[in-house]
Parts: sequence; C-alpha cells; structure tokens
Amino acid sequence: TRKQAMGVENGVWIESFTSATPGLTASPTSEEPESSPMPFYYNRLMMERYGLIPRGLPSPSEGESAPTAPKPATSTSTNEISVVTMKCRGLNLKKYDPSANNKLAYAVEDELQSSPLFDRKETKLSGDIEQVEATNSVTFSFGMTLKLKHPMKL
Repeated sequence: TRKQAMGVENGVWIESFTSATPGLTASPTSEEPESSPMPFYYNRLMMERYGLIPRGLPSPSEGESAPTAPKPATSTSTNEISVVTMKCRGLNLKKYDPSANNKLAYAVEDELQSSPLFDRKETKLSGDIEQVEATNSVTFSFGMTLKLKHPMKL
C-alpha cells in the first residue's frame, strides 16, 4: 500500500466531477472564465436583417475573415459522456518528504490508469499539482482527466 511506501498516513478525496457534454450546463463550481455570447452584429444574417449591411453585399474577401464565435469541442454524441474531469484534494505530506505530494498525485494517476473503466493513454493528470508550503497548508489539490473506455449514455 501507499502508506507502507511513504511511511505515513495519507488520504485523497474527490472535490468535484465535471463533464464536457454539449447541450448541458456547466457545473457552477467551474473555475473556467465564462465566455460572453457573440454579439448579433457579428452574424451576417442578423446584420442583413436589421439593415446594418445591404442585402446581397459580397462576403468578406479571402484575406479578411468574418468574426466567428469559438466552437466548443464536441464529442461523438450529445447524449454521451466520454471524458470526465475530476478535481482531487490530498493531505499535504511535504513535511515528511518534499516530493511526497507529487508522488501521491502520480500514485492516484497510476491507479486510475490501471482501472478497466478508463483508457490508459487518455487518463492523466491535468493542470498543475498545487504547490503548497510544508507547514502552512493541510491539503493540496490536483486535477485528473478520465477518458472512459465505454462512454456513458444519458
């Protein structure tokens, strides 16, 4: 067990699960900045409808690009979840070993990659492992991206 390897009690728990499923609202605990909606005046059809540009005016030339809204990444179906993002929190073990927090996060990654539920190559740590001081913090956090071998149908 990891306790025997590290020589101290340790623990990791899950703070949140989120999925990037098109058509569903994001979790309110998401830390990603919200994107603003595309203004109507960037939509050519809306601009023609309200007389902002004359109807039948040629499209922008090849050199110019019309502003477009960023397209979200899509999965094969809006009724399937194939990737889950997980935020984990673990006990800060830096007072025992300066690299203990990283070792604990990588141990969680190894265990999840060994699971028959997840794709080994696509299941990995995401983002940075939170770097905390040995004495100032009781916990640290890290993210995981889990790729399901068999997507869940909604």
